[in-house]
Amino acid sequence: MLDERKRAIGYFAYDSEKDKCCASEIGGTDVRIFETVLGFLASRAIKLRREEITFKLPVDHPFSRWARQFGLKDASAYPGNGNAMARIADLQACFKSLVSELDARFSGFTDPAGFRLVTDIGSLHFSRARGKIVIGEQVSRAPIVRIDQNHLTQLLMGYKSPTDLMLAGTMKSPQSIQPYLEKLFPLQTSQMWWSDRF
Repeated sequence: MLDERKRAIGYFAYDSEKDKCCASEIGGTDVRIFETVLGFLASRAIKLRREEITFKLPVDHPFSRWARQFGLKDASAYPGNGNAMARIADLQACFKSLVSELDARFSGFTDPAGFRLVTDIGSLHFSRARGKIVIGEQVSRAPIVRIDQNHLTQLLMGYKSPTDLMLAGTMKSPQSIQPYLEKLFPLQTSQMWWSDRF
């Protein structure tokens, strides 16, 4: 989609199937995009004689929030037939890139001395210094959190909480640091874009 000066301001993708009217992606945050997308799909739904338009979007997507004024209904599905669609190539680099986000999540929280994360792809030590999270490789006597890469990616992406993984037996951790882990790795809105499925 282009604005009046022919600059790209957004895009959307929709299914060409005739038995439904469905958009699988909307990119951009300008309300003009939302109006254009909804107008186009409403016309398409009328042409296809469909009573509903479906959007495969996260519930916190800007379009989803905007469309609430029109009576949007949302639903979430959690298929039990897959694993994380991510891999961590470098454990330390991954977590070091997340330090600012982890610091923000931990703001105002009194933490324990730290913990050691032990995975099938390496281990890291988490501690705090001057109010900031420090990630290193040193061995310490800190509590140990054990988790494999597959479940770690679910934790990092907010698909599952530390409590979920502990209850399932896929993460081992002392109960004493559970509040710390919950604060660092909260549940979040998870979305697998429809076009990325296979």
